[in-house]
Amino acid sequence: MRETMLPVKIKAAAAVMFLAVLLSADSVIAADGYFLFSGTESPDGRYAIAWGYGQPSKVSEGVKKKNSADGDFEDIVESIDRENIENYIIEISSRKIVCKLSNPDFPYMDRLEMNHFALLHAWSEDSRLLVFGLSSKWKSEFVDVYRISENGSAVRFGMLSALELEVRSFLKKEYAAGYSKYSKRIVISYSDIKIDKNGNITVIANVEIPKENYFYFTLKIQAQADFSEAGRIRFLSSAVQKQGGSN
Repeated sequence: MRETMLPVKIKAAAAVMFLAVLLSADSVIAADGYFLFSGTESPDGRYAIAWGYGQPSKVSEGVKKKNSADGDFEDIVESIDRENIENYIIEISSRKIVCKLSNPDFPYMDRLEMNHFALLHAWSEDSRLLVFGLSSKWKSEFVDVYRISENGSAVRFGMLSALELEVRSFLKKEYAAGYSKYSKRIVISYSDIKIDKNGNITVIANVEIPKENYFYFTLKIQAQADFSEAGRIRFLSSAVQKQGGSN
């Protein structure tokens, strides 16, 4: 699993500095109307996650300046169409859009003042499954799995509900008294996700009550994903182990 961490405590006045880091040569490749985020490539090198406007011909002035010797990061920031920029899985060689990602936070330009955002992604070894998620300061906002066919099309499956069911079922069984008391206050975030070509998933779940130091847990979930239901994942089998936390 590889995570793309967004800076914390970013204020509007620091937006240019933030994007200067985000759009540095090590983090993005500007080409053919897309910002390709390096480090998000699939194992076979065929796919990557990117910003774009839906058509390769719409190369912004900022992208052109990025490729020039006198390019300026502030010019890039100003050139981005914040209302229309979208997020995709694309085929790198052809710049073909495989699919639009369901959530706009990569990053969502108008939310720069929000703290502690982290994007995560994990590819299966055969490059056919991509886990893509976003965590805010306290919890994961979404965790999706994209299944890519040989012909380059993709289907999205939501996984957040299945993960939360595993966490809450474990806490209700193993820590019934505390869960009964705090179930409405807990928040859950996910990290260190791995997925293999057969849909076997390993993920770390972090459970806490915001700004409190009681009833908190680190759990390891191992599960077999079922893709038979349109739009969402169920688990055929699963196991949850406590890795740390309160008693």
